[in-house]
Amino acid sequence: MASLPPRRSLVARPLLARFVLAAGVLAAAACAHMPGAGASAAGGPPSPDPRVGLKPGMFDAGQAAWNMKLLSNSKPQGAFLGATNSDLAFTGHYAIQGSYNGYQVWDISNPSAPTLKTGFVCPASQSDVSVYKNLLFVSGEGLTGRRDCGREGVH
Repeated sequence: MASLPPRRSLVARPLLARFVLAAGVLAAAACAHMPGAGASAAGGPPSPDPRVGLKPGMFDAGQAAWNMKLLSNSKPQGAFLGATNSDLAFTGHYAIQGSYNGYQVWDISNPSAPTLKTGFVCPASQSDVSVYKNLLFVSGEGLTGRRDCGREGVH
């Protein structure tokens, strides 16, 4: 006659159930939203909206952040100054910033102090950047760009 596996103790089942319940309660408490200053009690966006009435400006504009913290604000250089930054792509510790004047590659291994590694000036309507493995793709959709990336306009 085959023997049956030993039954668990009846005492162990309620103890296990209590442990699972306690772990679930702790996990839920850890994930619960703790409203910060200005956030609504329901966990939604701040009220009143802190974006209302912000000061305009190119590099000194007013700021309002909800659930985020600004680590760095790096001004564009040279030919990228004044161009609209339209796209971002990330690979490893690099951020590739596409703009209407080309793209720039930033080393963001220290997010509080990114360093510009290279910039490629190629005016187009918009430099949409994408990364696949070790390839960088830049696409422009306008008719104002040149194949040689010259800045003289289209002939």
